[in-house]
Amino acid sequence: MMTKIAHIRENRKNNKGFSLVELIIVIAIMVALIAVMGPQYVKYVQSSRDAVVGDAAESMLSVVKSEYAMNNLTGAGTIQISADSGNGPVIFKATGVTAGANAKTGYKLSDVVSIDSSKAVKSSVLYTINIVASTVDPNAYDITMTKADSGAVTGMVDVTK
Repeated sequence: MMTKIAHIRENRKNNKGFSLVELIIVIAIMVALIAVMGPQYVKYVQSSRDAVVGDAAESMLSVVKSEYAMNNLTGAGTIQISADSGNGPVIFKATGVTAGANAKTGYKLSDVVSIDSSKAVKSSVLYTINIVASTVDPNAYDITMTKADSGAVTGMVDVTK
């Protein structure tokens, strides 16, 4: 006859897996973690996609400032930077901006801007660079960049004409 302690030891030797209750608890914890972290992951992925367009817009702003300062560009206008149709490569559209007095023959803004348009970016964010005649200095332009969804203004600069 087996004693109680020997019986418990015998049962422990045959116990080679997890109980159903333990497995259900682990699955419930995993489901809860996914429910909490899933939306955060989606936001993180979208913000990284939007950052691609934002980086291109910052790059464009720097180029526009320097090109106006060197008199390679002139004229009041706008430049919009976005993902093509919200699901394509990063593109820009310039209106009202023309080649300046120091620009080489055949000058194109697209030749001096290094925007990677090899990949599709799923982003609907839109940046607009506005170039207007300065109200303070008649020989300068005010250059600002705004983000369409937030209205945040970046880079107010006076550039001499």
